[in-house]
Amino acid sequence: MHVTDVPEDLIELERTAELERARLAGVSGKGYDAQWRRWREASEAAQAAATAHAEETGRNRYELVQSVKKAVRHIEEDSAEYQYHRRKACPWRAGEVAARHIRQRISRRRRVRPGAGRGGGTRRRLPRP
Repeated sequence: MHVTDVPEDLIELERTAELERARLAGVSGKGYDAQWRRWREASEAAQAAATAHAEETGRNRYELVQSVKKAVRHIEEDSAEYQYHRRKACPWRAGEVAARHIRQRISRRRRVRPGAGRGGGTRRRLPRP
């Protein structure tokens, strides 16, 4: 099944379930339980609709659900709003500049010949690989 064969109502239900799941990230206590219930209900609705659609059309339910999830991810990854919220929810993923800086610092560390400093030989810099 191709992503273009997926009905829009299934995509909307799955998108709603994904948004409810994403809202769990910063919640704790009683708010977490209430949000978890909302996510579970949205997810159950999406799964029930997928099951009903698969039975009506005679398609494989697993392939249908995977196509729906793939379509939702494809739509979300392209949207600027999704990218903004992903950076806001996962700041460690958005810190590419910081990660690059750390990688550069690690690569600039002094390279020492193995065994040097343990009583075996002199310490000298090794050539860069």
